[in-house]
Amino acid sequence: MKTIEQWKDELTEFFRRRPGASMAEIARLLPDARGERSLCADQEGTILIWPDLEQNLVTALCQMMNSGEIEVRPCHVLIYLIDGCVLQMPIAKQMKRPYKKTHWLPVTLSLK
Repeated sequence: MKTIEQWKDELTEFFRRRPGASMAEIARLLPDARGERSLCADQEGTILIWPDLEQNLVTALCQMMNSGEIEVRPCHVLIYLIDGCVLQMPIAKQMKRPYKKTHWLPVTLSLK
């Protein structure tokens, strides 16, 4: 299992090579990315960014988002279609809106 710092280093290099990467790319192209945690855009866990990620990867992504190292931008679902993976759930239209049921927020990530 990689440490949080190892994930941060790997993500920084990944985003340098692939600005505007989708979570589907990250899950597919980074070794050891698969796990049992979900990355969510809200505290309640109703706005899902991506499921089935390794715990330290989720922590690294959250820390990098909170510190402003990476930028998260909502994107069109077609980006995920092109990347070969679309989640089968309602799509969130806004990051801040509270939802009763879990919605997926397709995003791209880049270094700031």
